[in-house]
Amino acid sequence: MRATMESHLDTPYNVPDVVITIANNDIDLIIRISDRSGGIAHKDLDQAYAEYLGGSLQLQSLQGIGTDVYLRLHHIDGWEESLRI
Repeated sequence: MRATMESHLDTPYNVPDVVITIANNDIDLIIRISDRSGGIAHKDLDQAYAEYLGGSLQLQSLQGIGTDVYLRLHHIDGWEESLRI
């Protein structure tokens, strides 16, 4: 959110949305956070990658356009029903 606001200081009334998508399947809960704030330089993406709680964090970025972040977490309670948001 901060990067989106900072990259659009010259057009404060035309700031693109930060979109959050949540999906669920039999194995994982997946959270995608997508912005249009200019993206992350490819040389810096490796520093942003991390694994946590048996899941993964994946970043996809188009420099000058925006970034998508995918957070994948394994179910820890055995609950595998479809998540509706």
